[in-house]
Amino acid sequence: MEIWNIPTQLSIPEVNFTTAFSFAPSIGFVRVTSVALSMTFLFSTYTGLPTTNNGLIVAINGQSAGTLTLPVFAEIATASGFLGVQGLHPGSNMINIGLPVNDVVTLYGAHLTVEYTLLG
Repeated sequence: MEIWNIPTQLSIPEVNFTTAFSFAPSIGFVRVTSVALSMTFLFSTYTGLPTTNNGLIVAINGQSAGTLTLPVFAEIATASGFLGVQGLHPGSNMINIGLPVNDVVTLYGAHLTVEYTLLG
């Protein structure tokens, strides 16, 4: 999937990747302790110049969860980082990944890892 954020193009740019996911913890769930996002991608720019802001903005359930810095390579790469835990809850959730202006990301995969504590 390609995510475009190029305001000068004639068509409406696809500036975000938004999808739903379910979080179904085991019985005895107490709280989320960490959330990590890993992405496999190809990052490029519309202008051909190196980017100065190559961080994706991530929100979970409408709450800012942080940013993920994407290294700029001419080949497929992987980036990962930890996000804020405040927006994630058991049940149905939404994640939104926003792209800086004048950049293009070909997203090959995204993997969200959640760590949580159980009542023991």
